[in-house]
Amino acid sequence: MDLISAAICSLSADLNSLAAVGVEDYYKKLRPHKTDKQYLYISKSFVVISGLISIFIGALYLFTGNEGVLGIIFTIYAIFSGGIVGIFLLGLFSARANRQGVNAGIVVCIIFTAYALLTSTPVGLTDPQLLLDLGTYNFSHHKLMLGVYSHLIVIGVGYIASLFFAKPVLENNLLYSSWKRNRYL
Repeated sequence: MDLISAAICSLSADLNSLAAVGVEDYYKKLRPHKTDKQYLYISKSFVVISGLISIFIGALYLFTGNEGVLGIIFTIYAIFSGGIVGIFLLGLFSARANRQGVNAGIVVCIIFTAYALLTSTPVGLTDPQLLLDLGTYNFSHHKLMLGVYSHLIVIGVGYIASLFFAKPVLENNLLYSSWKRNRYL
């Protein structure tokens, strides 16, 4: 019961945030001279509409996939966050990393993510087919590993590509090695 009440509390906070953003950032700019009562009504409308859209998307996930909602959410996270941790770690641990190398790593990461998604995602309700079927060259690992691989690709390709460009000038306190060295002084 506590788990359900925590989920409802979290969901209500998300819906209220959506309503606040909708009213403050959009509706008030389109209709600036309305009363507070009208803004409250629009805010409640945003909550209802957002809730219905959330229910529809959740039902769509349940009916079309066999992974469940969390599996799909984690897959989407792995796709859209691909490489962000890799960029951070590359910048934190490598004094050699530069903008050009990181950009090369991001491009390769996007290409890899597109390949993995297209060769491992069946689409269709009755007879699901892969978006791109390369036979034995299809991405055969679990989709949650896509995030891990994308971070490693950004780190590896970003570091190697950085070797072909000028070393950046960095402040001493930006790298982990400098922080570790200064910590024990």
